[in-house]
Amino acid sequence: MDLDHLVRAVVAPIFVVLVSILIATKSTRLGNKSRFHLRRMLFHVTIGLTCAAVGQYFIPPFLCTYVLTTSIIVFYVLHQIRLISPPFNARFNRLFSFLLRPSEFDSLPTAFYFLIGMNIAITFFDADIAILSILFLAIGDPTASLFGTWLASGDSIRFSNGKTVIGALANFTACSITGILYLRSTHSQTYMIYSVIGALAASLSELITLPGVDDNLAIPLTSALALTALRRLLPVK
Repeated sequence: MDLDHLVRAVVAPIFVVLVSILIATKSTRLGNKSRFHLRRMLFHVTIGLTCAAVGQYFIPPFLCTYVLTTSIIVFYVLHQIRLISPPFNARFNRLFSFLLRPSEFDSLPTAFYFLIGMNIAITFFDADIAILSILFLAIGDPTASLFGTWLASGDSIRFSNGKTVIGALANFTACSITGILYLRSTHSQTYMIYSVIGALAASLSELITLPGVDDNLAIPLTSALALTALRRLLPVK
């Protein structure tokens, strides 16, 4: 799979996300809270796509595992320092205040689970499945959040965990498009079923995850497991 295929795999859904963000940004009703969520979404998309591209084209899986594991350890050590040193924690929170939720001022940021989710995918699954599950995380999750936040209303249908139907459908659609564009050159006969099953797993993982399980961990793990099981039942053609 060459660079052109990865680019095409992300252009369509990212275009939709960025246009939606642009529209939201230009809205006169957009407050500081909404701008904060936009920054987090853009950071999420950028980091996810960067890691997917690096893992696909620039460094082998074992080196990806090393880099991600090291990053996770450093992240966790910094968090422990934050817990025992209020001055350090205050400086940390000021430095990253543009990305941290209030609940993350004294707890592990979701970026920690983002790194763990990518590391599990890269370490334990086939490379193409790992990269696709990371793309689902990078594209599907922010798309769900975007549509669920700005297009859903108080009367919108919601699941028991508060997630909206429109957000789940947006997640599924974005992941399906990403999967089709990413896989069709290597899965000439099976790319559609792989894309749909992977997208379904990614979108459902946000709705049925166990309490305390972060979406950034659930999405890549669930979609990678589903695609691996499908590969055993339906070999790539």
